[in-house]
Amino acid sequence: MKTFTVHRKTDHGVPGERAEPVFVKDGFCWPALFIPLIWLIWRRMWLPTLAWLAAGTAISVAGSLWPERDGLLTTIALLFGLWFAFEANAIRRWSMGRKGWDMIDVA
Repeated sequence: MKTFTVHRKTDHGVPGERAEPVFVKDGFCWPALFIPLIWLIWRRMWLPTLAWLAAGTAISVAGSLWPERDGLLTTIALLFGLWFAFEANAIRRWSMGRKGWDMIDVA
């Protein structure tokens, strides 16, 4: 059974109106596994985008500095991608919380 958290922005600029609720799935995010940069930009998560780019750059730089450890760094890159896909929706909830969205329910 899928679990979703329901978020609503209480103050979105129009007095007396409430924003439509947003449902965020709990668990693995396939788009974040296959197209993480596009997924991050589409969701307008700028700080996580910068962190993801920094981590990817660090792994690439480590690969160029230690070419003899290519297999290890490939494994680290794959594990980082899997970890990101598992945590992507939690990062999305964190980012929404910073932008003023409140979690109002679990469905």
